Amino acid sequence: MQRVGYHFFVDPNTGKESYTMRTGRHFYPRFHAYTEDKGDRTVIDVHFDQKQASYEGQRAHSGEYGGPQVEDEGGRLQRWIDYYAGGGE
Repeated sequence: MQRVGYHFFVDPNTGKESYTMRTGRHFYPRFHAYTEDKGDRTVIDVHFDQKQASYEGQRAHSGEYGGPQVEDEGGRLQRWIDYYAGGGE
């Protein structure tokens, strides 16, 4: 994930590991990806976080789980996966 611009992230509230990629200078908006090892393959679940939770004590955020931005990013990730699987470096 780091080769395609993502950085390792551990949620300070949950301890859950994931990867984030900022789209600008600030922490938000950002792409946020979770990976899961399925034995013979790794599944990447990516979404787009628009902003941080609006009020204290709330973990929910304005995330997009579909739409053009997420689809474009999914396509970009797939192209990199195909490139590396084909022996590209």
